[in-house]
Amino acid sequence: MHVPYLLFIVLVVPATLAFIFNDWAVGLGMLAASVIAARVSRRSKPTSRRMTLLALVINQLVIIHSIYHYRPTEISGVDMSLFAVKPGSDGPRPFVSVVLFHNPNATTERLSKTLASLEAHTSPVLAKEIVIPDEMPQSDSEKVPRSQNVAADTDFIVFVAPGVEVQPDWLNGMVREFIANDTRLVVPLISFGRQGKLAASMVGSTSGGLQGLPVTEQGSKSVPIIPYFTLLGVSRKTLTAIPSIPQLLSDARVMELSLRAWFCHSGIIYTRFTEVTIEEPYATDWKSLEGLDVDEKITNCPYNIDWFYEEFKAQDPDAPVTKFLIRSGDRCLTASSDFKLKIESACETTNPYHLFESKLNEIKSVGVKDPHCMDAASAMKPGKKPILYHCMHNNSNQVFHFMEDRLMWGSFCLERHDDISVTLEKCKGFRDSLDPNQRWLRELVDSKSPE
Repeated sequence: MHVPYLLFIVLVVPATLAFIFNDWAVGLGMLAASVIAARVSRRSKPTSRRMTLLALVINQLVIIHSIYHYRPTEISGVDMSLFAVKPGSDGPRPFVSVVLFHNPNATTERLSKTLASLEAHTSPVLAKEIVIPDEMPQSDSEKVPRSQNVAADTDFIVFVAPGVEVQPDWLNGMVREFIANDTRLVVPLISFGRQGKLAASMVGSTSGGLQGLPVTEQGSKSVPIIPYFTLLGVSRKTLTAIPSIPQLLSDARVMELSLRAWFCHSGIIYTRFTEVTIEEPYATDWKSLEGLDVDEKITNCPYNIDWFYEEFKAQDPDAPVTKFLIRSGDRCLTASSDFKLKIESACETTNPYHLFESKLNEIKSVGVKDPHCMDAASAMKPGKKPILYHCMHNNSNQVFHFMEDRLMWGSFCLERHDDISVTLEKCKGFRDSLDPNQRWLRELVDSKSPE
């Protein structure tokens, strides 16, 4: 068979498949094939060149069609079988209702600005609807339908404050965190322009009560106190458990909402994959709104303010530095002089290689000098072994945190293996059903004042 005819088959068959399945990856592969075909056709006879040219034209038209109509039906790294097939959808997927929140400061200009941003950057694959205030007009022409009530079959709800501008693909990061744990509140990374970015409020000195300090996107995913209401994501389950969320947001009682989430439920996290911009004049600091006795209003919950301070003392620059063992069952995580981490059956408080210290979410080995911290080594997929590396403040590879008896880096959990190694894996189970190989406990040894 002549080369041009072979090229015709090689290009047109994948082009047809791309047309059927709207697969942009195939389209890109055909694009590479097109370049090769063009180079070959230069050395062919005129008739052969015309045949190759026809194949290239068909190929390019289908590439354009495939990319233009591409709509992902899956989210990378997410088990979509967790979700039932929704009516009218083309596969299992979560449904999100985006609620444009109305509050006393919500001018028509600010509402319209946020609505335009949402409609420009909200994925129609994930968003079922944008719920708007009664006074705003309905429209059937938008890619995400407008509504005035949250749909009954919605999995998650995202409340959006007036004046907020979202970034492209903003909803993807929120949904990933929802799926990882649908009992937590989810907030975004907030950009204030020249002031930088704010992910959460750290807990300041306990002698002055709750004090807010900014942290960057390299900080812990845990958010002690929501600093500003921009976006707030909740599952329908959590909204049922905390039905007062809309009222607390409307009254700007974000500290009370934050403590209620931690005292009674699974807390708050932020996602660095969702970033929003807010105008500085409309950003209201929680410290100016509520007194320091707000925790007294939250009763009949498993945790209290003392637990809260203990939980977040690693983010308090005035808190003592604490030494601890990292125990999994009867075995302990151990550092080695060659900067590796392993499991040993003995747990000795007198052995410095068994001891760790934590400050601002870095976990530093006591035994390894020239200080070395736990480091994820840029793990992009499960199975990566964490290492010990020179401690570097604000290095995202070294941001580990304990949450619900798990030692986590991002969305990965530390897991032990029978061969004494440890790796970062997908988190398995929740609370009482945790995988025992991913259950880690801090066993405090002693404390010392910060240097």
